[in-house]
Amino acid sequence: MGGFDGVLGNDDIKRAMAAAITHGRIAPAYIIAGEGADPAAIGLAFARAIVGDAAENHPDIIFVRGAKKSIGTADIREQILAAAHIKPYSGARSVFIVEEACGMSIAAQNALLKTLEDGPPHAVFLLLSKNPGAFLPTVLSRCVLFKLSTAARIKSENDGEILQIVLNALGGIAAQFAAARAMETYKDNIYAALDVIMWHFRDKMVADMDIAAARKIRIVEDIKTKLKQNCNFLLAMEVMFLRLARER
Repeated sequence: MGGFDGVLGNDDIKRAMAAAITHGRIAPAYIIAGEGADPAAIGLAFARAIVGDAAENHPDIIFVRGAKKSIGTADIREQILAAAHIKPYSGARSVFIVEEACGMSIAAQNALLKTLEDGPPHAVFLLLSKNPGAFLPTVLSRCVLFKLSTAARIKSENDGEILQIVLNALGGIAAQFAAARAMETYKDNIYAALDVIMWHFRDKMVADMDIAAARKIRIVEDIKTKLKQNCNFLLAMEVMFLRLARER
């Protein structure tokens, strides 16, 4: 599916997005949402496919963020209304990605509404949200809604190495302690590394009806929570691999 090949999950939504681009039926606005899911990965892939360029910082992909915790009217005016009518830098489309769009105030949604109704033809708006119920009915009615069923994730070049560490940990207690030390390579990006492990077990749970895989997912989720509570990193990794080994 072209630019979506590097994103895991939600194949039906990726096919619909790809078809919209292929057939020239890109809507003016989309809400990409799902409870327990992160719409950022698939949203960025969609934006890159729309502009036809996978560059890391493309000038025609504009991220809209709130100056504070929520997105207010001033944010919409300064980041969208003032920029939407500017022609794209290099292609036919410009894409505005509104992050945490469920945090828009009612006033901000009303400020955006006019642009959604009658915006320039080159502008596409992607509203990313974990809660589609946070939007006004008038905003919902002017957007195509994509509800994510699982968390979309972009594949990493380190996926294979991380899963090899998990496989090596099956060799006994010494191997499990060695695996914990090996995870220190990914300490700066540990949550993404743990997501790789969780996706591996999710795939096994779905493909093989592996009940133990479901318990392993809960173990990794528990370790993520402990790390967020400032648990010692190496100790957390050791506990994780020891617990995973018991769930064979």
